Amino acid sequence: MDPHHQPTEDEWRSAKDRFQPGDSIRGLVAGMASFGLLVNLPDSPVIGVVLAPAFPNKSAFDRRYESHPRGAAIDAVVVGPSEGRMQIDLQLAT
Repeated sequence: MDPHHQPTEDEWRSAKDRFQPGDSIRGLVAGMASFGLLVNLPDSPVIGVVLAPAFPNKSAFDRRYESHPRGAAIDAVVVGPSEGRMQIDLQLAT
């Protein structure tokens, strides 16, 4: 899925219902941003985001390009929906 895709209201509502805080997911890295890691959520057009504060430390965040290349599978835990961005916030699974 294109990380710049703007989900429809129905797609967003469906993702909020499906991806609940605490759920474990496996997604694919869609890209990088200055604020975090963009993740394609399974079977959803809505993007997940691992924000900088969700990384264990600054060093891990700075190395996100090497440790999580585009297309790599990633295990994460849902933090919750980000209404303003219409994205699902994630943290790395430990």
